[in-house]
Amino acid sequence: MSLLLTPSTIEILKNFSRINETLLFPKGSTLVTRSVKKNTYAEATVSEVFPKKFTIYNLNEFLSVIGQFDKPTLTFDEANEYVKIHNETGGLSVKYQYGDEATAYIPDSKKKIELPSIEVTFKLSEIQFKSITNLSKTLGAPDLALVSENKLLKLVAFDAKNTSISNTELEMGKAPKGPNFKFVWKIEHLEIIPGTYEVSVSKEGISRFKHESIPLVYHITLDANATKYNSE
Repeated sequence: MSLLLTPSTIEILKNFSRINETLLFPKGSTLVTRSVKKNTYAEATVSEVFPKKFTIYNLNEFLSVIGQFDKPTLTFDEANEYVKIHNETGGLSVKYQYGDEATAYIPDSKKKIELPSIEVTFKLSEIQFKSITNLSKTLGAPDLALVSENKLLKLVAFDAKNTSISNTELEMGKAPKGPNFKFVWKIEHLEIIPGTYEVSVSKEGISRFKHESIPLVYHITLDANATKYNSE
């Protein structure tokens, strides 16, 4: 069986490669990955239906090979040794060897990540995310906080370990009723595909980023040492 990889799926694979370089492709259309340190979990449903389960050990290398073809097509080997990569019209091809499944993150189909509670939900646009993270790089600020203060909700890029570093703020609207909070992420963990997201955050140390336009969800942990939630 052969299938053509769409540009949208290739974009998702590139994003997943920045989370974990090894990926298990399950039979079907749902791709799942998790970072080695377990701070980021991502799940996407793609248009392709993979006919069998296989593992790619070095996803970056696999994508580099894919990038050599105008219309990359995968043809699967019945012996479960490799996937053949070629153009839709044939010609040049690569027999790309499968990796060892033991090296990949294997999701438990019976377990779904759910937020234990939701303290706040807000919409985060692509422009908002880019503007504050770009400034954070300029300022050398490695942390991003969602802060409830004086009835306002804002994002703050700062350095949790160095108060002498300049920070930048972006107002996000009215804060929800209830205790004040400061939910903090490491910006390096926010490897998300461009787009608008519905973001929900739990005081239990985990957040959910749900893409508005495509079936893609990230669960990203908070920095436990910097996060504060005033329950009094």
